[in-house]
Amino acid sequence: MLYKETILVVDDEKSNIDFIASILTKDYNVKTAPNGKVAIDILKKFNIDLVITDIEMPIMNGIELVKEMKRLDLSADIIIISAHADTNYLLGAINEGINKYILKPINKMNLTLNVAKTLNYRKLQEERKLFDKILNENVLYYKLDLQGNIVEVSDA
Repeated sequence: MLYKETILVVDDEKSNIDFIASILTKDYNVKTAPNGKVAIDILKKFNIDLVITDIEMPIMNGIELVKEMKRLDLSADIIIISAHADTNYLLGAINEGINKYILKPINKMNLTLNVAKTLNYRKLQEERKLFDKILNENVLYYKLDLQGNIVEVSDA
């Protein structure tokens, strides 16, 4: 069985959640939350690969959600969606470590492309970590002196 990534969609407007979920449910497992507080509870219980969150929400907004995810060391990639094209919103989101920033109204093709790019990049990072681990565990390192003689050998 092929692994399907899990995406958490966080927005206080049900119509936005329904629209985004309708686009993504064919290719991904989709969970939803009406605000950041509920999203944190879901992130603690499930292995979430990507969070797509609105910025403006009651109880806990998108930026507060991202900060809380960092504080709790909840590792999911993050796409922010917002109606604000304001530079301060964008810079604030970037400073918190988001992966992408999508402006509303949401375009189906733009959303699909950004989700795929973000998740593919995540896979590449995970594969590189695994490769580095295997390499570090199985390769001998050695140092040579100026004459080309081996002076130090690491354990494999």
